[in-house]
Amino acid sequence: MASLSSILVGQLRRRGVAGSVTEGMEDTLCALVAAGRAAWPEIAIEASAFVQYLADRVDLQRDLEAALQAVRAKDLYLACGCAHGDAGAIAAFERTLLSRIPTFLARLDPSRDLADEVAQELREELLVPGRASAGIAVYSGRGDLGSWLRVVSIRTAQRLRRRRNLPADLAAGRAEQPWRDADPERDYLKLRYGAAYEAAFQAALASLSSRERLCLRLHYADGLDIGRIGTLYKIHRSTVARRLADYRRKLRESTQERLRKQLKLTESEYESVLSLVRSQLVVSLRSALKNPAHSAKESSA
Repeated sequence: MASLSSILVGQLRRRGVAGSVTEGMEDTLCALVAAGRAAWPEIAIEASAFVQYLADRVDLQRDLEAALQAVRAKDLYLACGCAHGDAGAIAAFERTLLSRIPTFLARLDPSRDLADEVAQELREELLVPGRASAGIAVYSGRGDLGSWLRVVSIRTAQRLRRRRNLPADLAAGRAEQPWRDADPERDYLKLRYGAAYEAAFQAALASLSSRERLCLRLHYADGLDIGRIGTLYKIHRSTVARRLADYRRKLRESTQERLRKQLKLTESEYESVLSLVRSQLVVSLRSALKNPAHSAKESSA
């Protein structure tokens, strides 16, 4: 019988990702399976099936061992069981998660009518056989499954409310706009940590020198490519590329360090915040550096 680590590496290779079995990988995978089974003994899926499912969702932007350590095994195991149509998993998902939708939507609409409608919508989107691969499988195991469902529930509720207020012909045209095109995990992180992230980012940006901010603004806000910036500074384009990379890294690390000091986070929560920083940094740069206040500071340097 193939080892779990060889199954993982084989599945990653089918995704076009080079990899090899490393020391400790088998123990890590066995621990993930054990954690899932301990949490959900009623779910009957093979360890090999879970590892294949995990391999299709592991974060390839990180070191593989670190990515495996960050997986929320209990949540991903439940999602895997649901995606495979396991009756025990579906019942557990209904009992522990769909039952929380009224709480998720309490501020949006305290009545049970909308919550019941959202629950039915998500029951079909996430759990109906034949559709689960397009629903619950969107969850990657990198954040809390309950938090993921909370964001999905709110998005679905907002979509249903907009549909009610539209003329019939427009409502029909918008009815199938999928919530899955968005990234619920990232949206949840923005909701929870957005203000702290913005404060940390602005402080980190202000800590850069005027020359560093100006170089970043020329590229990210003004749209100059590295060749044109090189001409302005009379340096080679490779030097510009290296400087931009160094300035981004400096900004990212400074933002992360400020967040670490500002927030009291567990290791897994901090890893989630790091993913928010990575995903938002360029967007934040473009927005902040188009701000006239920043431009004035750079020009006066």
